[in-house]
Amino acid sequence: MQPKKKDNRGGARKGAGAKPLYNEPTVNITFRVPVSHRATIRRMVYDYMDGVKVARVKHDPEYGC
Repeated sequence: MQPKKKDNRGGARKGAGAKPLYNEPTVNITFRVPVSHRATIRRMVYDYMDGVKVARVKHDPEYGC
């Protein structure tokens, strides 16, 4: 049996990954709604959550490299 070849790619990096949108942990919620109200309720939830998002600085493509 040959020794396993060392893989020099990948791995975790500090600061990598999606940044949190809110100042607290999040959870998925699933519940049933009538088909005719699905789009309305979905829009209400997304509009509300947009109002509680943490303000983040957008990357300015004109700045830097």
